[in-house]
Amino acid sequence: MSKSMMTINRTYKEGGFIRGEEEEHEEIEVRTMPDGCLVAQIGYNGRATINMGDFNSTQIGISLVLPAPVEEIEDAYEAAKKFVDMRMGKEVAEARKAAKGVK
Repeated sequence: MSKSMMTINRTYKEGGFIRGEEEEHEEIEVRTMPDGCLVAQIGYNGRATINMGDFNSTQIGISLVLPAPVEEIEDAYEAAKKFVDMRMGKEVAEARKAAKGVK
């Protein structure tokens, strides 16, 4: 197996002004491409803004780039989209819990 990198960016705003930013990188296991295989890099990005109340918000951005044989570009795109959308759902749910003060 090979590794690919997912990036999660979080921007915290208060009254429209940025009060903090975080960037997190997470390695994702992907299959190793055979020698001599023509490989494409397929990327997918997701972004959401969550209202935290009192003119505060959290913006979450997730990006993932996957290697894929050229003949499997569509499948790789769908896999990247599914992965990012699933992870985005978790990140948004956590941000909404934080906005409500739920632990």
